[in-house]
Amino acid sequence: MRLSLAAASLAVSVALLAGCSSSSQGTSSLPGSGSGSSQPMSHQGKGNPFNPAGIKGKIDPMKLVKLQVAGKLPAPAVHKVMQNILKTLETKSRPNLKFHRNVSVGAWALNNDYSYMLGLKKNLKKTVTAVNTESNGCYYPVTVKADSASNAWVGCEYNSDFAGAQAQEYNSSGTVTNTYSWSASCPPSTYCYEAFGYGFDQGESTTTVVDGNTESFVYYCEETYPYSCFEDEGAGFFTWPRGNPSATPTEINLYDVTDSGNNVIYEVGYL
Repeated sequence: MRLSLAAASLAVSVALLAGCSSSSQGTSSLPGSGSGSSQPMSHQGKGNPFNPAGIKGKIDPMKLVKLQVAGKLPAPAVHKVMQNILKTLETKSRPNLKFHRNVSVGAWALNNDYSYMLGLKKNLKKTVTAVNTESNGCYYPVTVKADSASNAWVGCEYNSDFAGAQAQEYNSSGTVTNTYSWSASCPPSTYCYEAFGYGFDQGESTTTVVDGNTESFVYYCEETYPYSCFEDEGAGFFTWPRGNPSATPTEINLYDVTDSGNNVIYEVGYL
């Protein structure tokens, strides 16, 4: 079975397992962390809280992809590929790829449309195994890299609740060993109208795992009248100690960084 049979149109990333490393070894300095920039809004009164983005209701996978196809949110692939992803969601069609797992994998590739990680021979001419990343809570994997120990590191655009993104570590046989997940969230004791985020890429060193926050939004209001409402926007990174995915991640919010012209950093793409 050729890789091209997995989908008619793909956004594919490939990681060779020949000693490639997705990041330099050792530690590096990171900017100081910061919370999202809270901007009070002028909405007053009872009723439905103000929605500054014009997005109504809970953001589900279908709505997220529709916003990306419409150009209202950044997308991980070109417009034609995003249209195919939307068609797949609408028709609910998805291939069921099954291969033997205990085989020698020379490279990993990603099928972004259907959330598969495919193991190939080193010459890339034959697919020998397939991993359904959706079953591991990884939706729309965007990037895959290999470290010096032949572990595969996957950057998942969305986590299982579609409120953020995550980095996943797989061993050489394609079994997930660690999941580093973050989600956009509202402060406690507030009315949370909307919270969502996503990312495209991840990286790791011997001590640290980093997952990108391409964009995140949180809209919330105080629970007491006159309902002062706030918008938190984020773009940057989340970090964990390597090997400790249950640790509370540290947010490095580049959206809080401005230059002399008061321009902010947003829509962080790839590491």
